[in-house]
Amino acid sequence: MSLSVAFMLFRAWVLPEAPPLQFNIVGMAVHSVLMFLLLGQRSFDWESRLLIQGWYIAIIITFTAYIALKPKPLSQSPALWLLCAVLASTTGLTMVRINLLMFPITFVALFICSTLADLARRSRLAKVVAMAVLIWGIGGGAYLSLVTAESFHPFSATAIRWDSDFIYGDFASRASIPASRREQIIRQLAAVNITSATDIREHLSGMIMQALIENRRSPRPDRSLFVPRLIAIYDP
Repeated sequence: MSLSVAFMLFRAWVLPEAPPLQFNIVGMAVHSVLMFLLLGQRSFDWESRLLIQGWYIAIIITFTAYIALKPKPLSQSPALWLLCAVLASTTGLTMVRINLLMFPITFVALFICSTLADLARRSRLAKVVAMAVLIWGIGGGAYLSLVTAESFHPFSATAIRWDSDFIYGDFASRASIPASRREQIIRQLAAVNITSATDIREHLSGMIMQALIENRRSPRPDRSLFVPRLIAIYDP
């Protein structure tokens, strides 16, 4: 804790324009809830809805198992990981952002695995339940992570929109991009017929709409633009 305070003081000294340390209890509470949603909140098809809603049940099972199991000293209890997760959620005191949840989520995963390990030792049925929760979390997480990664594929509408803004659009004059990376992006944009700011204004929205009409929602061999199923940031 003292190290964290020292770091914040050092941060205020070297970056006076950075957001100051605040005491937003609501923000911390939001982080403390979101850290349990290991599969996220946004669904895009029936499979993802099933996985996300099923994970809510998995969390209930985990907490029920923890409460039902004989308590251990804190140093040997899954509750230690839960306490670490809550402390790691203090980033929400200053700023509420999903990408600040890496450490809380890591500690929550350790809490879940520790609780399931204790549960699995009780009986064969308990072992089956623990394995089911574990497989649901790992399998669902892998599937949803794969779909999320597709959103940042070079020919996704999200990546095309961002790249075109940095090369030809609003951020072109301020962007610092290594020459080799800039050339690569220019070639990728040219592959979908974007070579100027005019193309962004006049053609990009139409290409996105056409991709939606043709149901292009994942990467294609012909390297054509597609609209990702998740985290699709674009102007139709």
